[in-house]
Amino acid sequence: SCPSHVLDKDSKKLDALTKYMFVGYLKGTNGGLFYNPKDNTIKFSTQCTFL
Repeated sequence: SCPSHVLDKDSKKLDALTKYMFVGYLKGTNGGLFYNPKDNTIKFSTQCTFL
């Protein structure tokens, strides 16, 4: 897993970014799966920055 920031489409420009851990890619998609250790959730996103 690789630390990353995932852009949330509902957040404002100056909101704090949540740190996620990159889990992997989904077959047939352009995005990846990201794990949030704070609230124990997994999110799919195509907008991310790897740290």
